Amino acid sequence: MIFKDTRVNSLSELVNVIKQGTHRVTLKNHEATVSKGFMAEAIKYAHEHDVSVNVVINIPTETSYQYSDIEIKALEADIFEAQALGADSIEFLALNEDGSFDVETADQFLAACGGMEGTINLSDIQFTNAQLEKIAEWVEEKQISRVYTGNESADELIKLKEVLPNIVVPAAISIETAEELEFKQIQL
Repeated sequence: MIFKDTRVNSLSELVNVIKQGTHRVTLKNHEATVSKGFMAEAIKYAHEHDVSVNVVINIPTETSYQYSDIEIKALEADIFEAQALGADSIEFLALNEDGSFDVETADQFLAACGGMEGTINLSDIQFTNAQLEKIAEWVEEKQISRVYTGNESADELIKLKEVLPNIVVPAAISIETAEELEFKQIQL
């Protein structure tokens, strides 16, 4: 059986996907961090129904996933809030100006997690093989259990899986295809 992780933008979506049997919900506000009130009620409801909660940590910027110092501080505050409210994990991505993975910022976000799990989302960004290998080394070193991607190509997902075995495939891939390709988790 494949583990289902469903992204939700509203509390009504959250209630519906939990009724439909999702295993984990990922809270987002159109790829940005949700409000404190939304987060608090969603975490409470999900945990009452034995569903784990992942929270997207992101601020829309002019340069996708490239954060200034003040934005990093704001995102760290969001991570602290998610932890205080009982979230099980957070999801983030941080990039350097050249589009490579920003290890320093990622390390800061993980440090802010305390005991909460940190996961990354590679979105639909095309990384070079060298960049993917660097990300894979970081993921292994930090023991990251989930790496999300927006990549919808089965061939590309197979290549990603070779480097990042804990990849969570996107909803564009059917559950049947994900199981056939031996992925363990799908994001709906």
